[in-house]
Amino acid sequence: MNVARSRDSAAAALLAMLIVGEAPAAEAPVNADTRQAIEVDASARARIRAEMRELLTALQGLADALAADDMRAAAKAARSAGMQAVGPIDPKFQAQLPPEFRKLGFGMRGEFDALAADADKLADRNRALRQFGGVLQRCVACHSTYQLRERP
Repeated sequence: MNVARSRDSAAAALLAMLIVGEAPAAEAPVNADTRQAIEVDASARARIRAEMRELLTALQGLADALAADDMRAAAKAARSAGMQAVGPIDPKFQAQLPPEFRKLGFGMRGEFDALAADADKLADRNRALRQFGGVLQRCVACHSTYQLRERP
């Protein structure tokens, strides 16, 4: 929308407000957060956030290794975020998370494991970069879909 049209629309809205005597209906804010809220207790929220920081650290290590074409380091970084990093899962913790959220997370960890295995076996940087992109797509999908909220 160009500036003149935007100004005209604002002027028309103000004129309508003056004539009718009330404000026009409010539109949804442009920055409204429409992500699905996952309500968890304080302990679960802290655990999830800590895991996300660990994943971010692994992603940084992986990016550095791929930039240096060091496939051994890439495999190590990817493995640090794979399924073995999960450890035992408390059923009370897991029950707080929607199945789709868990599926996305476990899928991402599986992709880290596949990247680590391929980096070890194939040492193909381009393949690893494509896999890295796939991992990042899961991160973006999750962060675009969900938000964590602490239960009161």
